[in-house]
Amino acid sequence: MRCPIWYRAVVHRLIACVLAVAAAVVAAASPPASPPAAPVEIVPGVTREMITVPFNAGAKGLYRLEAMLVRQRAPGRYPLAIISHGSPRSGEDRSAFTPTTNTAIAIEFARRGWATLVLMRRGYGESEGPWSEGYGSCNDPDYESAGRASAEDIRAAIRFATDHGPSLASGGVTIDASRVLLVGVSAGGFASVAAAADRLPGLVGVINFAGGRGSQSADEVCKDDRLVMAYATYGRTATPPTVWIYAANDHFFGPALAKRMFAAFQKSGGHGELVMTPAFGTEGHDQFSEAGIPNWRDIVDRFLRANQLPTWTAAIADPPPTLPDPPGLSARGRSEFQRYLASENFDKAFAAGDGGAYSWRTGRRTGEAAAAAALQGCAAVGAHCRVYAADNRLAK
Repeated sequence: MRCPIWYRAVVHRLIACVLAVAAAVVAAASPPASPPAAPVEIVPGVTREMITVPFNAGAKGLYRLEAMLVRQRAPGRYPLAIISHGSPRSGEDRSAFTPTTNTAIAIEFARRGWATLVLMRRGYGESEGPWSEGYGSCNDPDYESAGRASAEDIRAAIRFATDHGPSLASGGVTIDASRVLLVGVSAGGFASVAAAADRLPGLVGVINFAGGRGSQSADEVCKDDRLVMAYATYGRTATPPTVWIYAANDHFFGPALAKRMFAAFQKSGGHGELVMTPAFGTEGHDQFSEAGIPNWRDIVDRFLRANQLPTWTAAIADPPPTLPDPPGLSARGRSEFQRYLASENFDKAFAAGDGGAYSWRTGRRTGEAAAAAALQGCAAVGAHCRVYAADNRLAK
């Protein structure tokens, strides 16, 4: 039966109204697709901006993942590097995570020619959504599933960069998400290898720093055979080249376990190289840090060059800014102030006080947080302190 024209017109108007309301609801629920603020130059030629990455959880809704984009200011088309953080032994510490902790490392990759995205996965820092990468009990861990859950957040970041690469950056900069390098530490290294096994689009390489899960205390991993088995499973489908970097004194995943994990990955078909670095400080698991860069810089360059991936011809290092020393500091205090100035791990602050007291903190979410932490450290010795420097400027 053919409906009268007037009836069809009413129906069409009703459908249009419903579609308009639905579109409005989706728009209201969707996280913003563009950076909320203009990029800020943090070192010569390199900018930083805080953004959010949408994570579509299906019926559970849309979550915003906290992220930081560090890239060169010069116009060009830059491939994407995604830095993935670890996971603390205590779940109570997850909320304290911030992407700025890895600013100095992100600068390293940006200077090599990568648009570098430092991503906070669900349940960490200010990222929304429930923590989803638990592996179960220590007696019966499911590491493989945990790694794949982490890889879903990486997938969301790649999808976001693919959809918004031309507009995410500015000033003639385009992000090329058809070439993606994954860089991860600890649980983030494990997640990066899991992402390679899931064959996420565009992957051209994985740099796995001390990757693993299940460390309960120094040199104690829950059912480490299960961790080895998970890497073996990943190796069956992982195709990108990988490099695994572990320190000789890593007490989360020690050299013997690192060799077993890599051997299982390689035997099942994974491609890569395991590199054991010299001891770093008192805990080699911490070498994925600004202080640890000299331990692994050349290893990363060799890997990138061997796989025809962007890197520099010579390491880039800017001279530290020149500021007068705070008055009253000892020789050690003046040396520490120079270390502070040389640090590229923004946000940072230096506090000084009575009797040569001082303290400095880097890699905080905001300048205010850095200043508060520096003041607290300085005042801990009973001194009256003030913020002397914020980032590379004298405090007002």
